[in-house]
Amino acid sequence: MQSFTAIGLNDAVAQAMSSFGFAGPTEIQTKAAAPMLAGKDLYLSSATGSGKTFAYLAPMLCAMPGGSRQVVAIIAAPTHDLAAQLFRECERMIRASGLDFEAAQFLGSVPLDRQLKRLSQKPNIVVGSAGRIRDLLANGHLDASACRYLVMDEADRLFEKETQDIACDILDAMPGSCAKVLVSATIPERTIERSARWFREPERVFLDSTEALRDSIEHWCFHASSRSKVEFLRKFEAAVKPARCLIFASSNASIFTISKKLDYLGFPAAVLKSDHDGQDRRSALDNFCSGAVRYLITTDLGARGLDVPDVSH
Repeated sequence: MQSFTAIGLNDAVAQAMSSFGFAGPTEIQTKAAAPMLAGKDLYLSSATGSGKTFAYLAPMLCAMPGGSRQVVAIIAAPTHDLAAQLFRECERMIRASGLDFEAAQFLGSVPLDRQLKRLSQKPNIVVGSAGRIRDLLANGHLDASACRYLVMDEADRLFEKETQDIACDILDAMPGSCAKVLVSATIPERTIERSARWFREPERVFLDSTEALRDSIEHWCFHASSRSKVEFLRKFEAAVKPARCLIFASSNASIFTISKKLDYLGFPAAVLKSDHDGQDRRSALDNFCSGAVRYLITTDLGARGLDVPDVSH
């Protein structure tokens, strides 16, 4: 716990971090604490699994004013799945620390009237998909005038051409005093250029995202023709029986074909597709995380940002 208070976290949040099993702050958590606590604009980048979520969440909770009945922090993500995961981590931190904050989740797949009712209960922290947050701001349902922190997770995806307008609209709605934080495993220069006009003397905390891959993951490559790939998976299952395995496909159509063939072979597999509704995607992830199924078939929808423990292959 002392190692967490040493980087500026208060006792309640430090105790929560210790209760999660952290022996001490990770490198990204140590380097992000001071600028986050000071309310500075920040670009934050490190490898998946390095502790980025708590690197901004823990100091943000320390710096937020208690007893407020206004929205003082907004966390936006490019997908419903990542937003739901971030909300769970935020709630877990609030419960473990005992802090008097209320978080609320806003996803595009949820009926608007239910979300408006939740907003009427005056949450302090709003976590959601970027499109729904933009719509709530644009229609005057979400008041950001007191917002102290805006975090945009997987920011490089939010600033791609297809979603850049949404990200810009959210940034336009923030008060000038709000600290803007862009977070991702990689933040290319084009993302910094596209977001630069909203940032005031931002700090950059960038760690080498490839180091964790080099040091902690063993790489193998097997070549197979298209018609032989499922047969290879059958042999792989028979020889290895992986504890938890991700299968990436190039498209939703490919996923359909693969899942049908694996189902015929009796593989315990779930499917994570962009054209499934939010509940189906959450169920697929929950089944994979819990071990109810050992294979998850997905596209680049599942490539980054999702925190799935103990993936073996």
